[in-house]
Amino acid sequence: MQHDDELIQIFIEEAHDLLEAINSHLEQWQPDLSRIEHLAPVLRELHTLKGSARMMGFTAFSEYVHCLEQIIQKLHDKAIPAHQNSCKEIQHSIDYLNLYIDALAKSKPLDDTEIPLEQLKNSLNSLQVSSKVTEVEGAEEQDLIVAGKHIKHKNEQQAGSDNIRLKSEVLEKFGKLSREINIIRSHLEQQLGGANELLVDMTKEIKLIQEQMRQLQVKADINLRMFQSISSEKGHDEFDILEFDRYSSLQHTTRTLVDKLNYLEQLEESLINVTRSLEALVVEQGRAARSLEEGITHARMISIDSIVPRLKRIVRQVSHELGKEVHFECIKAQGEIDRKILERLVPGLEHMVRNAIDHGIEPPDIRLKAGKPAYGVITLSMFRQGNEIVIELGDDGYGIDIEKIKAKAVEKKLWDPKAAMSKADLMQIISLTGFSTKEIVTPISGRGVGMDVVNAEVSKLGGTLRLDTQQNIGTHFIIRLPFSLSLNQALILVAGSQSYAIPLSNLAGITRMPVQEINKSLYTGTGRVKYAGITYDLFYLAELLGEQKWDDNQIAAKLLPVIFLQSDSEQVAFVIDKLIGSREIMIKPAGSQLRLVKEIIGVSLLGEGQIVLVLNVQFLIQEALMKVRKAEKNQENVLCPIPSVLKQHKTRVLIVDDSLTVRKVTSRLLKRHVYDALSAKDGVEALEIMAQSLPDIVLLDIEMPIMDGFRVLEKMRKDPKYKTIPVIMITSRAGEKHRLRAMELGANAYLSKPYLEEDLLMLLKKYQSQS
Repeated sequence: MQHDDELIQIFIEEAHDLLEAINSHLEQWQPDLSRIEHLAPVLRELHTLKGSARMMGFTAFSEYVHCLEQIIQKLHDKAIPAHQNSCKEIQHSIDYLNLYIDALAKSKPLDDTEIPLEQLKNSLNSLQVSSKVTEVEGAEEQDLIVAGKHIKHKNEQQAGSDNIRLKSEVLEKFGKLSREINIIRSHLEQQLGGANELLVDMTKEIKLIQEQMRQLQVKADINLRMFQSISSEKGHDEFDILEFDRYSSLQHTTRTLVDKLNYLEQLEESLINVTRSLEALVVEQGRAARSLEEGITHARMISIDSIVPRLKRIVRQVSHELGKEVHFECIKAQGEIDRKILERLVPGLEHMVRNAIDHGIEPPDIRLKAGKPAYGVITLSMFRQGNEIVIELGDDGYGIDIEKIKAKAVEKKLWDPKAAMSKADLMQIISLTGFSTKEIVTPISGRGVGMDVVNAEVSKLGGTLRLDTQQNIGTHFIIRLPFSLSLNQALILVAGSQSYAIPLSNLAGITRMPVQEINKSLYTGTGRVKYAGITYDLFYLAELLGEQKWDDNQIAAKLLPVIFLQSDSEQVAFVIDKLIGSREIMIKPAGSQLRLVKEIIGVSLLGEGQIVLVLNVQFLIQEALMKVRKAEKNQENVLCPIPSVLKQHKTRVLIVDDSLTVRKVTSRLLKRHVYDALSAKDGVEALEIMAQSLPDIVLLDIEMPIMDGFRVLEKMRKDPKYKTIPVIMITSRAGEKHRLRAMELGANAYLSKPYLEEDLLMLLKKYQSQS
């Protein structure tokens, strides 16, 4: 049966609402099975779901719901006794209904043969019925389903809900229009500002002309009086001057000009009044636009606890599959979060919950031997803290075996066996693509979402992911995310030649420092400054971003702004080139060309039409502190966070890609990590560069004009000069045949775009020692 996409979407939304309500009622019933009043609303919701499924033509699904409805009806009528096993079976059936709807939402509906209807029917038939099943109270087949809401028969009419559903695309469209209104308003403000400046100039000019006219009029009067005096001496004074209106043409012209000038003054006053009225209207329009934006932002919000039923269901399903007893405890779930943030975070949270049950929680017998309860516990806390949402997910299981992780990392040549591994290093290792200590991938452990994807997604959202683990105590993850992806207060600044925005939520303070003092702190001092009693590591932001190196000789200003940023318990200070001011900005996702740049979480358009890049503060702080840790590990004499000229040889890396953006982004990444970067736009240019300057490592794209990557690789492996140079293929071609072809030709490694920076840096470190 063919279904209309819009109707299917309505059915899915309604089913999610109904199943969420059913789960809520069942949770109220489970602690005390004698309180059967909680089953009545469950029956009503199931009846509604059954009717909707029949209308959509999902016959097998509808029969399954009907069968479940009959079982619950028996429990409600006390025809069969209620016990925990029957409660669990009902919960498993509800979980299956959720799975069916989730599959339908992903456009991968289950076949009728996959619906365990016979199994449920057998359960129903095996029940000893002592009374006839009654009709579901208060529900009728004529009930209507309209826009995902259940409307009672006219004999049982209830007040309708004022809630309506809006597709996310509609909200996005409204949001875009709202942003355009704000941009237009900013343009109007600029135009009015320009008009006011013109009016000021106009007032000055009018006053200047008035003064000149006054002088001209005085001269005209003097000339006229001289003429009268001469005429009087010649006998022409028998007539009064006013009587004959004997004005000179010069005086007549000056009087006319004065009249025109007075009219011009009136026009000026009118223009000033109109401008003031327009300014007042723009202010009112700004208030209305802000209210509209706040309304749209609020409409994008969703209750934080809306994810709890879904996570509970995963805990039930996975623990049942693995034969473990796991309790899910939601300690706190307060406030709201941007729907888009939650949607992007859900797969990661689901993976972390599965991981906690599969890898973390021990089997009951092992837990008992360790002096723990037979059941494991997964805890969840979600709450708002300032302009951030904090999500804490923990378990009381094994904890992460750091030595096991280290051994696996050493085996994969990702870690030096002699080096100690901190928790920060541990987080970095388990976040690498494809890293796992599991020898066998199961349907639970291998669902296509790893900690690498979770960490990358959190970073893209402008958040941070931390972990704390203790052997035999458990593991605790802390995720911090921005409250909203849309409207944010931000600091606009200039670093190098580019304008950037930094969310004010991470700003601890701003000051100005003499360039001489900055230079001393960066290069000859400790590399640290104190602000409000806290010590900050000091960096030059433009250098960290790969824009330009610090050079005090090129700076004309005597003072430069320094911003102090904090994230969790970590803090860093950045020297910037110019401070523009604070603005309310709309953050838009960065395009595909910037998705590999981890320093950027989005872009924003200022009122004057200027595009600014929104910086990922958490990532920048981590990058900066990583440099500090490396400096401390290397026991450098100069504890300077910003590297000066390095005496040792830098690894030379040749980037071969026809995309200018890819070349620029990769070059900046390499320069930040103290590599020399060369670039070529095609294979021919790459071979020419290699003939002049031999690289240590080559990053090679496949699809390029003139000469593709495969041909370049083939030529390199045939030439004794280039034969041993490590080649890392970086391409959008993720297919197995391209990978095999590259390996046959002699590629050392193969990365698919978009890749994680950590993966590339690990490979560079690996082949750096071989080159």
